[in-house]
Amino acid sequence: MTLLPTHSRDSCREGGKPLVTSTHYGSTASATIPVATTTREHPSPRTSKTSFLPPTVADHLPILAIGFVCTLLLLYITPLWDMAFPFRAWSFGGDGAGHRITVGAPPAPPPSSGDKVSVDLFVMSKCPDAVYCEGVFANVLARVGEITDLKTHYIAALNETAQYGTQCKHGPDECRANAQQLCFRDAHPSPARWFNFVLCTNRDFRSGDAARDVACAKSVHVDYDVDVTPCLASARARELAVTDARVGISRGIQTSCTVQIKQETRCVRDGGAWSRCEGGSSVEAFTRSICEAYKGANRSKVAACADVIADDASTGI
Repeated sequence: MTLLPTHSRDSCREGGKPLVTSTHYGSTASATIPVATTTREHPSPRTSKTSFLPPTVADHLPILAIGFVCTLLLLYITPLWDMAFPFRAWSFGGDGAGHRITVGAPPAPPPSSGDKVSVDLFVMSKCPDAVYCEGVFANVLARVGEITDLKTHYIAALNETAQYGTQCKHGPDECRANAQQLCFRDAHPSPARWFNFVLCTNRDFRSGDAARDVACAKSVHVDYDVDVTPCLASARARELAVTDARVGISRGIQTSCTVQIKQETRCVRDGGAWSRCEGGSSVEAFTRSICEAYKGANRSKVAACADVIADDASTGI
């Protein structure tokens, strides 16, 4: 049995640095300002209603009250926004081949020409770096989804005694979330379904709210209780989780998020920063890498790749 070493909850690699470090912006020296003296006495600004409060709090009570109200409004407005525009701000709006999802529509057929470029994202479902990385590739798919075979793989150690046969960096909840996403993809392999489901749940990735999972499935026209719940309760979930974890183990991947294109490490995001990204880490840079790796006959017909071909021609590459 292989065990992952224990680290802080926000670290998304083995032996990794914390995702957030303290930042000091310097110190401000206090200045002594002479104040004219007067014999006139001024009443204290603190009234009897606020006399029980510390002076600092009482003097700033209006500002604190406004901040409190704004915080409450933010907490209420965010769920309302999500209800009005479910997952669209986080999704790529289709399967990346120009096929948009409509209510009741079947998954769009995959393109038939050329070999798709394999893109593997090695992630941990409760890791902020994974959430960021998947958001970047939602934009990449919007450009070159037609020629991209995207998969997410979940970094975990094998553990025969665990429910899903794996031990995860961020605890059992992460192992369940990994299995949930694998079950969803097993039932609906089109990225128009499974990847948009992942992007939807990423908006609140630390939560294990079952109602959110059901709502995210519904937003891509999937019945969670029919297609996902039975899988999670069966041996199929364990089989999927163990098989998937072995992919990362076999390739020696330990950091979430590691991006591989055609099984070669292209970039790593860790601790809120990109590294090992020869060729860049922007949406445009990843798009170019996929276009350059694609050998299909219709490469020039993919709009994003046509731009790459034109750029190469102008520079003599």
